[in-house]
Amino acid sequence: MIRSEGRGEAGAGRINRWELWNLRALFPEADEPARVELCLKRREIDRIAAEVYARDPVENGRLIDDAAEFLRRNPGLRRGLVASMHVGPYHLLPAPYMKLGLNPAVVLDRRALEELRPQAERYARKLELPGRIEWICTDEPAGVRRLLRRLGEESPVLVYLDGNGGGGGMAATREKGMRYALPGRIIRLQTGLAKLILRARCPVHGVVARWRPDGSIDWRATPRWAWAAGITPEQATRRLYDWGFAAVRAVPEQWSFWTMLDASSECFRRDRLAAEPEAVRRERCARFGRLLDEAGAAVRIRLAAAVEVWEGDILADVSGQRFWSAEGLRDRDLESLRWGAIPTVESLKRSLGEDWVGFHLMRLYVLGLIRIEGESETPAVGSPDSGLPASRAAG
Repeated sequence: MIRSEGRGEAGAGRINRWELWNLRALFPEADEPARVELCLKRREIDRIAAEVYARDPVENGRLIDDAAEFLRRNPGLRRGLVASMHVGPYHLLPAPYMKLGLNPAVVLDRRALEELRPQAERYARKLELPGRIEWICTDEPAGVRRLLRRLGEESPVLVYLDGNGGGGGMAATREKGMRYALPGRIIRLQTGLAKLILRARCPVHGVVARWRPDGSIDWRATPRWAWAAGITPEQATRRLYDWGFAAVRAVPEQWSFWTMLDASSECFRRDRLAAEPEAVRRERCARFGRLLDEAGAAVRIRLAAAVEVWEGDILADVSGQRFWSAEGLRDRDLESLRWGAIPTVESLKRSLGEDWVGFHLMRLYVLGLIRIEGESETPAVGSPDSGLPASRAAG
């Protein structure tokens, strides 16, 4: 559930706020005690998983034998597309297929591939599984062609719905995806997978693996989904994710990809981000210039809010939950302003350049996100006195 790393009490508070914000997307009535309870349950799941992965390969071999038996009892899962979520021991999903000598394909974007492939292949070697995995990367030009070929062969193809990226990543999903209503928020979803399913007319099932308290795995599958004649990709997408989020809501402590929610939230679309009124911008730009002229390059700068830059070029005031376009500002640029540092303008010019100070530092000032040492406190962005609106990003 953690969106970014923080340091000290301020960093922990920022993380906690965003954990709760994401939790309320699925459970709108959740409060801080509910967030703490979920975190405690998550730690217990992590403990169970660590103990299982540290066990003797023979013991874990029996774990995979049980999974292979699950496949034998559900022969329909051995061909076509199998949709899953990043729930429980999700990276073990290919293992029972390999145990039966099948060669599953796993569909991922490049970033997920770099994370999942080493884990899955290391575990396969440890258990001496006979099959092999064909990795299909959605970022590659031939990815769709390879996926259609595998579906045409009715070979098992595994895909994690909450990857939700496609060729343009989460930023493209957020800007162009289909609207989808969760209990507490609107997010955006890619429809490309549903288009491929309807084109291939392949069998489709849902499978989710969940840890039990004793370290065994509870494998659950849906009956084969039937697609009515004339169903649209949007309708098929909605049906897939209705199942996926129901699986998450059943065991939220076992979901590993909570950041999918804020990464695809409609409230972060560019046309929903806060604007900067030109008249106010001109006035505060002039004020910024006067302050620097009067105080010189030795003037010190401090952050006036918890500020981060998120994927998709989003500038976020985490403390006030306000959002703007980042205009190319990078999160690492803000490091010299964080954790109690109060740098001089001169030091910022040396480390980040005069152009950065002239554009990004001034823009942070215009938005009320930094304060110049010695200046009387300025109104927070979005307050009645600031002249700058808060983002329409309540979700």
